[in-house]
Amino acid sequence: MKILLLSIAGLLFLTASSQTNLVLHFDQNVGENPLVLNEEYTHPEEGFNFSITRLQYYISEIEITHDGGQITAIEDTWLLVDAAEQSDFELGSYNISNVEGISFWIGVDEPHNHLDPTKYPEGHPLAPQNPEMHWGWAAGYRFACLEGKTGMNLILTYQLHGLGDGNYREVNLETGAMAVGGNLVIPILADYFGMYKDIDISAGLIEHGETGVAALFLQNFSKYVYSAYYFTGVEENNFEGKLAIGPNPATNGLSKAFLSLPSGNEYAISVVDVTGRLIQSENIHSGNYSFNLTPGNAGLYFVNLLQNGVLVATEKLVVTQ
Repeated sequence: MKILLLSIAGLLFLTASSQTNLVLHFDQNVGENPLVLNEEYTHPEEGFNFSITRLQYYISEIEITHDGGQITAIEDTWLLVDAAEQSDFELGSYNISNVEGISFWIGVDEPHNHLDPTKYPEGHPLAPQNPEMHWGWAAGYRFACLEGKTGMNLILTYQLHGLGDGNYREVNLETGAMAVGGNLVIPILADYFGMYKDIDISAGLIEHGETGVAALFLQNFSKYVYSAYYFTGVEENNFEGKLAIGPNPATNGLSKAFLSLPSGNEYAISVVDVTGRLIQSENIHSGNYSFNLTPGNAGLYFVNLLQNGVLVATEKLVVTQ
């Protein structure tokens, strides 16, 4: 599993109050770009073209490592991540100040995987869904559903539905969190190119079940999809927002800035090389989101964030060949 290792400079995480509302944020991408349903993509390793028309999966048994190695379990919580809907999930209020890591499982834990979904209230992730996420009494829930188009001109259909207690797999990430609007937000980068590793869908493929390609599909989630942001948090001029970058060193000359910017201000982000030459510059808006950095050639760069024309944060970015 890849981990985005960022250099740590200055304050890593903000100190929260004794009870802090915890939010899990998924930055849902295909490669370096945000996931857009029905958009055509080319897989960089497998080589086929494809689109995604449906992507849903369960996450359960979440645990947060924090404040010097303490572990807090997020009990009785199941998340249904849907690429077509929200990427933020409130986990509740906990006595957590500094987040150090997170673990979770892809799918539904065995004790709940075989219960009656109609017993849950409407709106609960384990209640009946449309489209359906429950496979049946014996097999339980579909842990993940991926559907889309492939082939020349995207005329072929593919479907991967993975399920089964034996395919319930854990994800572990070393990561941090940032204080945003009274919440402690844990951002996770999901690069869905990783779902397709060693899976060829180019001729159209329908795989539903617990074995074969469906099992490999779920295994890929635990190994190749998720990465973590580390926060450097270098602040100047009493700046109340946050800037983090990763991967650092950059991968293939590409990196990302993760931003939390207070409203009511004008912002700009720029990338300059060691000679001061401007490589990239763009006006950006307030809010919480990620931004692609494309410095290009190998070398050392500086990522600058300006608020109302004043420099408020700077990060070093290393690009290797």
